[in-house]
Amino acid sequence: MTVPVDPPPITIPPPRPVAVAALLVLVEAVGVLVLAGVTVFSGLVAGAPFGQVAAQGMYYLVISVLLAACGTAVLRGRRWGRTPSLLTQIVLIAIGIWLITPSGQVAWGIILMLVGAVTGGLLVSRPANEWINRFPAPFAPEPDR
Repeated sequence: MTVPVDPPPITIPPPRPVAVAALLVLVEAVGVLVLAGVTVFSGLVAGAPFGQVAAQGMYYLVISVLLAACGTAVLRGRRWGRTPSLLTQIVLIAIGIWLITPSGQVAWGIILMLVGAVTGGLLVSRPANEWINRFPAPFAPEPDR
Protein backbone atom coordinates (compact mmCIF):
# COMPACT_ATOMS: atom_id res chain seq x y z
CA MET A 1 0.00 0.00 0.00
CA THR A 2 1.41 3.35 -1.01
CA VAL A 3 0.81 6.44 1.04
CA PRO A 4 -0.51 9.36 -1.02
CA VAL A 5 1.92 12.24 -1.19
CA ASP A 6 0.67 15.77 -0.91
CA PRO A 7 1.46 17.89 -3.94
CA PRO A 8 3.95 20.70 -3.42
CA PRO A 9 2.47 24.09 -2.49
CA ILE A 10 1.40 26.24 -5.39
CA THR A 11 3.73 29.13 -6.05
CA ILE A 12 3.04 31.81 -8.64
CA PRO A 13 5.59 34.64 -8.97
CA PRO A 14 3.96 37.92 -7.93
CA PRO A 15 3.62 40.89 -10.27
CA ARG A 16 5.80 43.94 -9.63
CA PRO A 17 3.24 45.87 -7.45
CA VAL A 18 2.82 42.84 -5.19
CA ALA A 19 6.59 42.34 -4.97
CA VAL A 20 7.01 46.02 -4.01
CA ALA A 21 4.31 45.60 -1.35
CA ALA A 22 6.10 42.52 -0.02
CA LEU A 23 9.35 44.48 0.21
CA LEU A 24 7.53 47.25 2.09
CA VAL A 25 6.17 44.65 4.53
CA LEU A 26 9.74 43.44 5.06
CA VAL A 27 10.80 47.04 5.75
CA GLU A 28 7.96 47.26 8.28
CA ALA A 29 9.29 44.09 9.93
CA VAL A 30 12.70 45.71 10.28
CA GLY A 31 11.00 48.82 11.71
CA VAL A 32 9.25 46.75 14.37
CA LEU A 33 12.56 45.05 15.16
CA VAL A 34 14.14 48.48 15.67
CA LEU A 35 11.17 49.42 17.86
CA ALA A 36 11.86 46.31 19.96
CA GLY A 37 15.47 47.33 20.47
CA VAL A 38 14.59 50.93 21.32
CA THR A 39 11.89 49.79 23.75
CA VAL A 40 14.20 47.42 25.57
CA PHE A 41 17.08 49.91 25.70
CA SER A 42 14.97 52.84 26.89
CA GLY A 43 13.17 50.65 29.42
CA LEU A 44 16.39 49.39 30.92
CA VAL A 45 17.91 52.89 31.02
CA ALA A 46 14.78 54.22 32.73
CA GLY A 47 14.95 51.49 35.36
CA ALA A 48 11.76 49.66 34.39
CA PRO A 49 11.36 46.13 35.74
CA PHE A 50 13.35 43.68 33.59
CA GLY A 51 10.39 41.31 33.15
CA GLN A 52 8.21 44.07 31.75
CA VAL A 53 10.94 45.29 29.39
CA ALA A 54 11.73 41.75 28.22
CA ALA A 55 8.05 41.00 27.61
CA GLN A 56 7.58 44.14 25.52
CA GLY A 57 10.73 43.41 23.54
CA MET A 58 9.67 39.82 22.89
CA TYR A 59 6.20 40.97 21.83
CA TYR A 60 7.70 43.25 19.18
CA LEU A 61 10.19 40.58 18.17
CA VAL A 62 7.38 38.08 17.53
CA ILE A 63 5.45 40.64 15.48
CA SER A 64 8.59 41.39 13.48
CA VAL A 65 9.21 37.71 12.73
CA LEU A 66 5.59 37.18 11.68
CA LEU A 67 5.67 40.25 9.41
CA ALA A 68 8.90 39.03 7.85
CA ALA A 69 7.33 35.62 7.24
CA CYS A 70 4.31 37.19 5.53
CA GLY A 71 6.41 39.52 3.38
CA THR A 72 8.73 36.69 2.40
CA ALA A 73 5.80 34.44 1.53
CA VAL A 74 4.26 37.06 -0.77
CA LEU A 75 7.65 37.78 -2.34
CA ARG A 76 8.10 34.06 -3.03
CA GLY A 77 4.68 33.82 -4.68
CA ARG A 78 2.66 32.26 -1.88
CA ARG A 79 -0.84 33.62 -1.46
CA TRP A 80 -1.21 32.99 2.27
CA GLY A 81 0.94 36.00 3.16
CA ARG A 82 -1.27 38.54 1.39
CA THR A 83 -4.17 38.67 3.85
CA PRO A 84 -2.13 39.09 7.06
CA SER A 85 0.01 41.66 5.25
CA LEU A 86 -3.12 43.55 4.25
CA LEU A 87 -4.55 43.41 7.77
CA THR A 88 -1.27 44.75 9.09
CA GLN A 89 -1.65 47.79 6.83
CA ILE A 90 -5.08 48.49 8.29
CA VAL A 91 -3.60 48.33 11.80
CA LEU A 92 -0.72 50.57 10.67
CA ILE A 93 -3.19 53.19 9.43
CA ALA A 94 -5.07 53.00 12.74
CA ILE A 95 -1.80 53.49 14.66
CA GLY A 96 -1.04 56.48 12.43
CA ILE A 97 -4.42 58.00 13.29
CA TRP A 98 -3.72 57.43 16.98
CA LEU A 99 -0.31 59.07 16.66
CA ILE A 100 -1.87 62.14 15.05
CA THR A 101 -4.94 62.59 17.20
CA PRO A 102 -4.39 61.87 20.90
CA SER A 103 -0.60 61.51 20.80
CA GLY A 104 0.16 64.68 18.87
CA GLN A 105 2.97 63.12 16.83
CA VAL A 106 1.70 64.33 13.49
CA ALA A 107 4.77 63.58 11.35
CA TRP A 108 5.09 59.95 12.51
CA GLY A 109 1.35 59.47 12.17
CA ILE A 110 1.30 60.74 8.60
CA ILE A 111 4.31 58.59 7.68
CA LEU A 112 2.70 55.44 9.09
CA MET A 113 -0.62 56.20 7.41
CA LEU A 114 1.09 56.76 4.05
CA VAL A 115 3.13 53.55 4.31
CA GLY A 116 0.00 51.60 5.27
CA ALA A 117 -2.09 53.15 2.50
CA VAL A 118 0.54 52.65 -0.21
CA THR A 119 1.33 49.06 0.80
CA GLY A 120 -2.33 48.18 1.23
CA GLY A 121 -3.15 49.78 -2.10
CA LEU A 122 -0.50 47.70 -3.83
CA LEU A 123 -1.85 44.54 -2.18
CA VAL A 124 -5.36 45.16 -3.54
CA SER A 125 -4.38 46.62 -6.92
CA ARG A 126 -5.63 45.14 -10.17
CA PRO A 127 -2.38 43.19 -10.77
CA ALA A 128 -2.57 41.85 -7.21
CA ASN A 129 -6.15 40.68 -7.69
CA GLU A 130 -5.32 39.10 -11.04
CA TRP A 131 -2.39 37.33 -9.38
CA ILE A 132 -4.45 36.02 -6.49
CA ASN A 133 -7.19 34.83 -8.86
CA ARG A 134 -4.67 32.65 -10.72
CA PHE A 135 -4.45 30.39 -7.66
CA PRO A 136 -6.97 27.58 -7.41
CA ALA A 137 -9.80 28.15 -4.95
CA PRO A 138 -8.68 26.85 -1.54
CA PHE A 139 -11.73 24.69 -0.85
CA ALA A 140 -12.84 23.87 -4.36
CA PRO A 141 -13.26 20.23 -5.30
CA GLU A 142 -10.24 18.69 -6.96
CA PRO A 143 -10.46 18.32 -10.72
CA ASP A 144 -10.98 14.83 -12.09
CA ARG A 145 -7.72 13.03 -12.75
